Amino acid sequence: MRSVAMVAYAMLVLPLAAGPTFAACSGTALSGGNVNQVVGKYACLKVGGVIQNNEYHATGGILQDYKKGPSDPVDPTSTIGQWAVTVGQPDTITYSYTGGPTYTYQVYSTAGTTIPGTFCFSQIPSGITYSVYVSTSPSCATPGS
Repeated sequence: MRSVAMVAYAMLVLPLAAGPTFAACSGTALSGGNVNQVVGKYACLKVGGVIQNNEYHATGGILQDYKKGPSDPVDPTSTIGQWAVTVGQPDTITYSYTGGPTYTYQVYSTAGTTIPGTFCFSQIPSGITYSVYVSTSPSCATPGS
């Protein structure tokens, strides 16, 4: 009976593995202000191939949800909060959502990661990690997707 419950649990949980995990980020934590690379860029989070977030890091620390774009009459881009970088060893980026929670992350890149590219965001202090595609385009079209 216990093994059946474990299999059922695995069937429910494993599909979520493409989303947040507790695995440590590999690569190098960005420092010395390098997290500022996100200014004017889109950060796209997909879970199981489905876009969960597509946030634009506007200048002045404004955080926008791209949705279907600024000219869409039904679901236009909207401001959802603020973001801020703390320069250090390593840098951190903090997201403060209007009327909601605040999250802080360390951002990791692997050798040769550039924008557009996929970075690992590690939430502080929980250690939950997210694979986030950062791009100059709102399309969320990662290579190979």
